[in-house]
Amino acid sequence: MSNPILDGMPWCDLGDDLREQKMKTVAVVQARMGSTRLPGKVLMDIAGRPTIDWVVEAARRAPGMDEVVVATSTLPQDDAIAQWASKRGINVVRGSETDVLSRYLAALSATGADIIVRLTADCPFLDPAVIGEVIRLRTMRNAAYATNTDPPTYPDGLDVEVFTKDTAFLALTLCVGSMILFGRDGFSIVQRITTSSKKLPNALAIALHHPAIYKSCQSLIRSHGLERSMRNTPATNASMKR
Repeated sequence: MSNPILDGMPWCDLGDDLREQKMKTVAVVQARMGSTRLPGKVLMDIAGRPTIDWVVEAARRAPGMDEVVVATSTLPQDDAIAQWASKRGINVVRGSETDVLSRYLAALSATGADIIVRLTADCPFLDPAVIGEVIRLRTMRNAAYATNTDPPTYPDGLDVEVFTKDTAFLALTLCVGSMILFGRDGFSIVQRITTSSKKLPNALAIALHHPAIYKSCQSLIRSHGLERSMRNTPATNASMKR
């Protein structure tokens, strides 16, 4: 049976070099307070909880996920993110604000991850099932990289990228100073080395990129009567076993 999530998504076969036995899958939630268009968005309230809380919750509930960590910067303004994560029982790695790749490599080192799931903390409507399907796609295809963003098959805000630790290290090897080539975007080079498909704009957005989208999301929650059910959604415990 055809799977609309799996069909047509980019992947790169690495052959026998990838061994799927006991591979640890870790979600790295990329977060910072210094957004120019919507400062502090990752801790803004969505139905009684910070935006980042919904992202972490989706990651924890995703099939195939072993661990979730938050990757933020060492800037003082991002202490609030680290403090929130600590209270929530979530591991935190910190590094350069501009060298995003270095934070992911720190997460690899801290967790012993074999597979990284890249998520951003401004996407409160992430679906655990979608995250799980992209993880499954990478495993099924024995791929270096899998995503639902290229081409953009979902609204902006449901983005999931899954790649191997070897892919991250390969990207670093191809960089001459990752801070220069990666910048704030972080993983454009990962996409370039694993797929030749052309990136297309996505007209639909539910990621909190600027104030208008935040207001729209709040209106959506109110107009559909979602706030009560969202507020009643229990948070998972950091020590939960799958």
